[in-house]
Amino acid sequence: MTSKPIYVMLADDSPDEHFLFIHTVKGIDKSITISTAVNGEDLLNKLAGESNLPDIIFLDINMPFKNGKECLYDMRQDVRLRDIPVVIYSTSDEKSDVEETFALGADMYLKKPQDFIELEDILKELFKTYREQGFYRGDRDRYIFRLPDHQI
Repeated sequence: MTSKPIYVMLADDSPDEHFLFIHTVKGIDKSITISTAVNGEDLLNKLAGESNLPDIIFLDINMPFKNGKECLYDMRQDVRLRDIPVVIYSTSDEKSDVEETFALGADMYLKKPQDFIELEDILKELFKTYREQGFYRGDRDRYIFRLPDHQI
């Protein structure tokens, strides 16, 4: 890919998830810059000090101190952060989690894949979608991100 660089933040409490996500993204496109946070509180603190805000935030739901839903709520109340696209990035595919994060203003819901190859395929398609058409907050039909012909 040789498009405009993307700056991504990942908020997840698992160091293994950080490693896998960073390794996968860098394998897709080395121009993508990645920062990480260990929970929602850490993410909000880092964003408060950022002059260059991320293009996309990947946000896990289940984290200590401030979970993803609480963090998303706070972001959508903050005039500086409210328009940053947020992709919920969770192991959960519970209907209540999907519904609640949609209502809170997330742009997309991505269930964490089971393996590296699937994660790579999904992130390639997700970044391609972002670059070509952006994300559409409030578009129910596009909220759960899937590869063509795949279900969560």
